[in-house]
Amino acid sequence: MLRVAQAPEHGSVKIRNIGVFPRFAESNIRSVCNRRRVPGVEAVYTSQRGYLGSDTVVLEALFPAGRGVRMVFPIRVM
Repeated sequence: MLRVAQAPEHGSVKIRNIGVFPRFAESNIRSVCNRRRVPGVEAVYTSQRGYLGSDTVVLEALFPAGRGVRMVFPIRVM
């Protein structure tokens, strides 16, 4: 599960489930999986209308075993 732990000040983030292609190195035995779409998650940032500058969003990934990881994403709107 992915969720917004700290929303950006100058925009919004939408999280949705999508299909993605893995990117295992060719030397990895799992590289055959690169040809198949698997369940994934996408976070899309949209800035406020007319905003230019820096923003930040903090996302938190929660895993089935209960472990969580926070990630900080700096954003530059040009």
